[in-house]
Amino acid sequence: MVECRNITVSAHGNISPCTHHTDQAILNLVSATSVVMHRKLAIQGSTQAYACRYRLLKRVLWRKVAKSLLMPLFLFSNTAVAEVDVNESLFGLQQLRLFANSPDGYVPISQPAALAELMGEEQVDSLTLEDARRKAHESSYSLGASRSKTSAAANLARAAYSGVLPSVNLRTARGRENSTPSSRLDDTTGEALAESTQIRKEVYAVISQPLLDLSAVTEIRRTAAVRKASEFDESGVRGDVTYDSSAAFFSAVEAELSLKLALAQQQRLERLGIWMSARAEAGGASGADRERINARVLSAKSNVEDAISQANQAYITLSQLTGTLPRQLVLPSLGSYEPVGSLEDALAMVSHANPAVLTARANEEASKQERLGYWARFTPTLKFELSTTNIDNAGGVMGWRKDERAMLVLNMSLFAGGGDYFKQRASHNKEEQYAFERLDSERTARRSLQIAYSGLSSARQKIKSLTKQAQAQAKVVEAFDAQLAITSRNLLDVFDAYQQYYQSQLELVRTSVQAILLEQQILRVTGRLGNTLPMNGEG
Repeated sequence: MVECRNITVSAHGNISPCTHHTDQAILNLVSATSVVMHRKLAIQGSTQAYACRYRLLKRVLWRKVAKSLLMPLFLFSNTAVAEVDVNESLFGLQQLRLFANSPDGYVPISQPAALAELMGEEQVDSLTLEDARRKAHESSYSLGASRSKTSAAANLARAAYSGVLPSVNLRTARGRENSTPSSRLDDTTGEALAESTQIRKEVYAVISQPLLDLSAVTEIRRTAAVRKASEFDESGVRGDVTYDSSAAFFSAVEAELSLKLALAQQQRLERLGIWMSARAEAGGASGADRERINARVLSAKSNVEDAISQANQAYITLSQLTGTLPRQLVLPSLGSYEPVGSLEDALAMVSHANPAVLTARANEEASKQERLGYWARFTPTLKFELSTTNIDNAGGVMGWRKDERAMLVLNMSLFAGGGDYFKQRASHNKEEQYAFERLDSERTARRSLQIAYSGLSSARQKIKSLTKQAQAQAKVVEAFDAQLAITSRNLLDVFDAYQQYYQSQLELVRTSVQAILLEQQILRVTGRLGNTLPMNGEG
C-alpha cells in the first residue's frame, strides 16, 4: 500500500480519494504508482509484454484519478439554475434568491471586518433593503435640506393668513411740542397764547379687521402653492435617495454574487489543472495541455481580483449612503415586491404623480397667484377699525384728553411709480417658464418610462433565455466532465464549456439586477418610490 497525503493507492491500482487535492499529492501519487508498476511488471517476463501492460496500468490509473477529481469538480460547479415559474415582475428577484442559495435570501459579504476597518464604519449583522432605504433617508443631506425648505414654506403659508385676521397695534410717544398759536390761555388776558412749548404724551391703540383685501387673499393662495411645490420637490428628492440606496444595495448583491461565481470558476479550473497534471504524469496528456490550464487559472485569478475590486467599490458606495457596513445582505421576499404595472398605466400616472411635473405645476400656480397679487394692489382695501387715543398736554392744554373711534377705512393706491405693473409682467413670465418646465418634465418622464419598459421587457426575456442557457450548459459541463474521465473529449471544448457556463451565470446575475433597477426606476418616475417602503427583508 502506497499512501499520499490526499489519495491512497493500493498495489492493485485501487484509489481512495479524499475531499481536497493538491498538486504535490498528485505528483506523489504518480511517482509511487510508477514504482509499484515497475516492480510488478519486471517480474513478469519479456520487454514487449512489460511495455504493453505498463501502458495499460497507467491508463487505468489516470482514469481512476480523473473520476476521483472530476466528481467533486462537477458537484461544485454545476449548481442547477431553476426555471423561473413566477410572475414576470419577480423574475430578477427570483434569480437573485436562487443564486444566494438561502431560503431567507441572505447574501454574506466577503471580508466584512477588513472593509469596516478600512472605511471606519460601524458593522451591523444584516441589512435589508428597507433598512438601507431608511438609513439613507436619515443620513442624506440633500433630503435634510429639502425638508427644511418644506418647513420654511409651511411656516410662510401659515404667516400669510395674518393678512385677513385682526391686528392690534399700540403706540406711545413722549416729547417736546411747540404750538403756534398755543391752545393755552393767557391767565391775564384770557386769550390764547401766540406760542407755547410743553411736554406732550400720547397713547394710541387700534384694532383693525380687514374686510376686503384681494392682495392678502392672493398671498394666501401663492404661499399655499409654494408649500405644495416644496412638498412635491421633497417627494422627488426622497425618491432619488430611495433609488440611489436601492441601486447601491442591489449593486452590492450583484458584486458579491459575481465574486462567488468568479471564485467558483477559479476552483473549477484549478481542480481541472490538478487532474491534468496527474494525467500528464501518467502519460495520458502533454505538458502543453497542462500549461493551457495554468494560463486559464491565472486568467481566472485575475477575474477574481477584478470582482473583489468591484465588490469593494459597491460596499463603499453602500456604506456612504447608509453609514453602516453589514456582514450580510438580506434580499426582499417575493411577497413584498410591488409590481410596476403596464406601460399604459404608468404613462397615465405621469401628469398627476411624477414629482417633477407636480413641482412645476405648483410653481406655475404660485406664479399665477403672484401675478394676480400685483394686480390686486390697484384695487381698494377696506378695513374696520376700533381705536382709542389718549393725549396729555396737547397744544399746551394740561391734562389727558381721550378720543375713541369706530371707523371704516378705505385705502387705494393710485400710482406707485409703475413698479407693480412691471412686477406683474415679471410674474407672468415666470408663470410661462414653469409651464414650459412642466411640459418638459412630462415629456422627459414619458420618454424615460418608454425606455425603461422597453429595457425591462428585454431583460425579462433575456432572463428566460439565460436561465435555459445555463441549464443546458450545466448539462454540457456534466457530460464533458464524464467524457474527460475516459479521455474522449478535447480540452479546448472543456474550456469553452466552462467559460460559457460561467459567463451565462454572470450575465444572469447582471440582467436580474438590471431588471430590478429598471422596475425601481419606473416606480421612481411614477412617484411610487420613496413615500412608502414596499419591499422588506422578511423571508
